[in-house]
Amino acid sequence: IFFIMAGGFGKRLLPFTKKIPKPMLKIGNKPILEHIINGAKKNGFENFVISVHYLSKKIIKYFQNGRKFKINIKYIIEKNPYGTAGSLRLLKKRPLTPIIVCNGDVLSNLNYDDLLDFHNKKKSDLTIVVRNLIHKNPYGVVNLNKNRVASLDEKKDIVMNINAGIYIINPKVLKLLKLKKMDMPDFINLLIKRRKKIFSFSLKDNWIDVGTKENLKLSKRFIN
Repeated sequence: IFFIMAGGFGKRLLPFTKKIPKPMLKIGNKPILEHIINGAKKNGFENFVISVHYLSKKIIKYFQNGRKFKINIKYIIEKNPYGTAGSLRLLKKRPLTPIIVCNGDVLSNLNYDDLLDFHNKKKSDLTIVVRNLIHKNPYGVVNLNKNRVASLDEKKDIVMNINAGIYIINPKVLKLLKLKKMDMPDFINLLIKRRKKIFSFSLKDNWIDVGTKENLKLSKRFIN
């Protein structure tokens, strides 16, 4: 199944999210959530679960059971926020195959077939999609060995692997979700502590987190 986390409050996007849930903000003529679903459909996904909380009725009214989009949609309605991992505990029937989990504010051109192949070949318990973020550094970097200068790099850029908000999870590890409220970083750290197999999949395609006003503007170029 394709599991979408769409219950957040979208506080960084106020006042746009005062009456509209963040996943329903439009990019072009479609909500963010519809773009996510269409991207998954291109990879053959038909069965979706959407976890909702804030202004949930607006999401459910628009997508209903998914029939008009030629897919199947079921909803998990969080009475209280359960975090970006906690709502997975509320799946009525645990799937037999890996679950793709995607944040409801992430747009990408990710090929999910490639991601699934990677996950299965690695026999991973959880795979995190990561994206390279290059931070332009305007200063020279002094590398130290205690107090001694080992080398000097002039304006060396800092490259970081950031969490892209997309995961594949093997259903068997969901039993470790003991608490109702748990965010994905806490769940991942728990799995690391339990010595589960966790791998990263590097995303080379376009990607954007539509979580800020600046990125909301940039996202309009993303879909053109």
